[in-house]
Amino acid sequence: MIRIANKKGSVALTTVIVVTAILLISGVSLALTSGDLAKATKNFTNRFIAKAYSQSCLEESLLKIKSGYTGTFTMTVDLGSCSSTVAINGSNSNYRDLTLQGVQGSNNFKETRTYDISQTPYLLITIN
Repeated sequence: MIRIANKKGSVALTTVIVVTAILLISGVSLALTSGDLAKATKNFTNRFIAKAYSQSCLEESLLKIKSGYTGTFTMTVDLGSCSSTVAINGSNSNYRDLTLQGVQGSNNFKETRTYDISQTPYLLITIN
């Protein structure tokens, strides 16, 4: 009878060790996954904010174009910045090329737009 009790105890102990190992591995895996998810969410949010900053420069550029502005300017906004370059398009003098860049943390959003300023309101020709 003593041997049977020891076998039951060893089976129970083995089961506890195996279940504990599985739970430990699952917990570590969950912790690592949630850390990656947090980084991805932060990067997505910063990229979204960088795009919003570039939109701020877009609106400022469109206002400056009304007065015949061409050139480059930079604005500092909250924890980031945006910059814009306004240039006369090489193929059509009624077109203005805008190069917009928004920066938030290590994220950088950049796009180029071309507007026809002979139209009222300005006509968006291309976005790259």
